[in-house]
Amino acid sequence: MSSILLAVTNVYNLIRGFFTFKLQRSLRFDGGSHIEFTPNAQTYSTRKFTISLWVKRSQLGGDQTIICANDTGPWNLNLIRFNDNNKLFVYIKKQNTASYQLITTETFRDFSAWYHIAVVFDAAQTTRLKLYINGQRVTQFDTENYNTYDATSYGRTGYRHLLGAQLYNNSISQRFKGYLSDVHMVTANSNSDNLPDHTAFGEFKENVWVPKQYTGSYGDNGFHLDFSQSATDDSSGNNNDFTAGGTMSGGSNGHDLVPDTPTNNFATLNPAVSTA
Repeated sequence: MSSILLAVTNVYNLIRGFFTFKLQRSLRFDGGSHIEFTPNAQTYSTRKFTISLWVKRSQLGGDQTIICANDTGPWNLNLIRFNDNNKLFVYIKKQNTASYQLITTETFRDFSAWYHIAVVFDAAQTTRLKLYINGQRVTQFDTENYNTYDATSYGRTGYRHLLGAQLYNNSISQRFKGYLSDVHMVTANSNSDNLPDHTAFGEFKENVWVPKQYTGSYGDNGFHLDFSQSATDDSSGNNNDFTAGGTMSGGSNGHDLVPDTPTNNFATLNPAVSTA
């Protein structure tokens, strides 16, 4: 389906009330921008987390990091990124131990599509790391490595959490070019806390995976970036606000806040299709 037809279909769906929950804005990353937050309250969250977000690409190729958590060194790197082959790569590494690695067989090349990504890590479960894309659990991978250690960098005190770039050896690289919308991180405060999965953030409607309003809690180091008011404000109630970095405009009137969202998908020209 062409981007123009997708946009027309989306307008029709809005008119007839297809979306019961509508996202107001997304945050645009230009390949030189990022936002970041550093937790200052250590909780149990390093053993359990859920990440949910919507992403739309505007450039293919090269390693492009969507979200990252790390200290200043190379040994505690956690990230979700599109790799050089346009596949999704989920990576969790702790010090000198072996890592969790999931690399999808599926490629993500559609500039007109909003993809929903949910990652759940729960050290209390047999399968500790799970990936969901557009409402479906991914079970086929090019690379699928698991480990037995039970802590991650996500939610850890003093560890920088970046959206739109990788932090490695205190250097920022692998910047993302595209759009993010409705970004959630849910952390746990105790071993008994139950983590939400993808169904807390989305649902199928007429066989289409669409956003759903999350009504649960976030844990002390969790956050929700809905970008409705600014590029950096946390709307979870935790006041875990981010700061703008690189070329990100930030603020309530920043030009990087745009109305292109999963419930208001803008028409996008595909650079892979020649018009000559």
